[in-house]
Amino acid sequence: MSLNNKIIFIVGNSRSGTTMLSRVIGTSLNVHAFQEIHFFEWLVAPQDINKAISKDAAVILLNKLIGIQSESFYEQNDLSKYTDESILIIDNINSTSFSALDIYYNFLIYWANKNKKTIPCEQTPKNLYYINEVLNNFNDAKIIHIVRDPRSILLSQKNKWKRKFLGEKEMPFFESLRAWTLYHPITIAKLWTSAINTTENYSSNQVLTIKFEELLQFPEQQVKKICKYCEIDFDLNMLNVPQIGSSIGMDEPNKRGIDKEKSSTWTKGDISNTELFIMQKIAKNQMIRLGYNIENIKPNYIHLIFLCISFPIKISIAILFNLNRMKNIIETLKRRIK
Repeated sequence: MSLNNKIIFIVGNSRSGTTMLSRVIGTSLNVHAFQEIHFFEWLVAPQDINKAISKDAAVILLNKLIGIQSESFYEQNDLSKYTDESILIIDNINSTSFSALDIYYNFLIYWANKNKKTIPCEQTPKNLYYINEVLNNFNDAKIIHIVRDPRSILLSQKNKWKRKFLGEKEMPFFESLRAWTLYHPITIAKLWTSAINTTENYSSNQVLTIKFEELLQFPEQQVKKICKYCEIDFDLNMLNVPQIGSSIGMDEPNKRGIDKEKSSTWTKGDISNTELFIMQKIAKNQMIRLGYNIENIKPNYIHLIFLCISFPIKISIAILFNLNRMKNIIETLKRRIK
């Protein structure tokens, strides 16, 4: 099956600004911005995306995809109510056999059209680890990799569990707890360096890299650059997005625009010198390569020892809390160890 329609993929380390960028692009007359879908890895194991599936399995997958977009990324109820719409999508596929990837592709096109748009924008951050699959299967994929100062990511990840109390009311308590288990400075540093290393061998034609800080400081210039790469028209209204989604402040949906104050949040946030020291120690080479200055930071050595000892325990707990998000745990972990 030919997968020729243009699809925009926004990827990056978690808390790098993927959601904000999708809101920016989603204001285009032609682009529909999706909620995070997590097709690769969570809904379908990477080794199974091109395997033929039955119509019944396709309906189950589509019900889940529609549920995520209609209700919430976190939780969907009674997916069977979407069965008729799922069958309609399948019946419009010009083939008697199809794979999970075909279903995913056709869902993206269908849902964008349903919202009177022609170009889907998929902004699941972890698609970063599936760039090969995207490039090999989508003929006109536009991949935007957004990178952010890892020290600001450290602060954002540390506070991510608070999102439920900062405006994301639909966030379940389990999700808050899961976010807390994921935080450890060594974990965040390793994931950030892995994300940066993952894209280093792709050309600028294959993957466009945008720095979060440059997007905030020079929004019009950077969004024009993105629009040119994606072959969509630029409009000044694309910069008029609601200021929501922060993990260090309340959502302000009535306040619009790109907030330049979010550029170096780590300098003003509640993050210890020891945590910053660990991040810089692990991510130093990648930070220098991307132009982030290395600060002279001295740790509290008692705190440093504690964090090193606690790391194996915290990462084990985090894996347990994320088992239901991985169809193939070994493959998932292998893709993140770079």
